[in-house]
Amino acid sequence: MPVWSRFADLSNSIRLVSDPTGTPLAYYRDNTDIDNLRGFLRHRNGQSGSWVKFLEAAIKTQGVGLSTGSSDLRIMSIRPYLGNDQAIFIKNAIANDAVATSVAGYDYSPNVHLNDQEGLAGQGVTTLVYKIFAQHIVLVEYQISGGFFGFGSTETVVKIYDPSYGRSFNSLSQWEEASVLGTVTQGTVTGMQGNKALVRKRIPGETRTQLVDPS
Repeated sequence: MPVWSRFADLSNSIRLVSDPTGTPLAYYRDNTDIDNLRGFLRHRNGQSGSWVKFLEAAIKTQGVGLSTGSSDLRIMSIRPYLGNDQAIFIKNAIANDAVATSVAGYDYSPNVHLNDQEGLAGQGVTTLVYKIFAQHIVLVEYQISGGFFGFGSTETVVKIYDPSYGRSFNSLSQWEEASVLGTVTQGTVTGMQGNKALVRKRIPGETRTQLVDPS
């Protein structure tokens, strides 16, 4: 996908995708909750859904379809699915003053202002305004094999494109390894005080999320 090189972080630094005036477009520069393409381009800032729609539009302008006989590009949502997990906690967003918790099955509760913690660098920003997400939108390439006219075929994930961070991955577990510190529960666990978030730290090698249709 040639257009991906305009989004991709090739140097492990902040990727700066800019508009025609040279102004960088950003992923969660502030709390402007924009997930549509028109608003994203107007404000030069948006959430993961708007970044994926921007990538989708860029692909289509190159005259490239999202589907062929053997592959299919789809907008998908990454969401937690284990137990009471309700949200994704991104990597690098816990400070030293996060506190341990006595609630069984959980590792700690953030005792800090999350906006002040670094987190992962996104498009155009070093620190995202949000660190906890109920879902994260990506573009997934599936390999289609076997079957007849779509019936009885098998689908395999071959690439996950994450334009919000300018990175691509070969599997969901690889995306988690790079992006996820743990999963979060709020207000549903016995022993939880108030409405504080509890974080279940991800164990290397496990998969705590799933790909689902965002509609």
